Amino acid sequence: LSCGEFDWDAFDDDDVTVGDGAFAEDDFDVVLGSDLVYDESGTHMLPKVLFGVLRKPHAVCYYAHTKHRYDSLDLDFFEQLDLRGLAIEEMRQPGVLETPPPSPPPFESLFPDQRIAVYKITRRITDG
Repeated sequence: LSCGEFDWDAFDDDDVTVGDGAFAEDDFDVVLGSDLVYDESGTHMLPKVLFGVLRKPHAVCYYAHTKHRYDSLDLDFFEQLDLRGLAIEEMRQPGVLETPPPSPPPFESLFPDQRIAVYKITRRITDG
């Protein structure tokens, strides 16, 4: 198990560097993150970084995100994930009948109810 600081600005698609050490491209099994999108740079950098570090066939990111904190950033973030070839799925607790209600569409309310969602992010499987 390794944990380290990750500077998005220093991220290079070819050399995944965390803290003081470089990790080989296949060293990440699980990436954990929480509320990392809070400005426009995060909507572009986080998908870029996740695509770079989720190189193993079964690598996964579990990302806790506050929905409706910044609706426009949410939309941009999800679009960038898709453009990078990443799949995103909101996780639900298995075996629990009651799950959080669906979120209202973005920009529907001036002060929407915010709620935490946990997403599973993986590279999209392609044929070939």
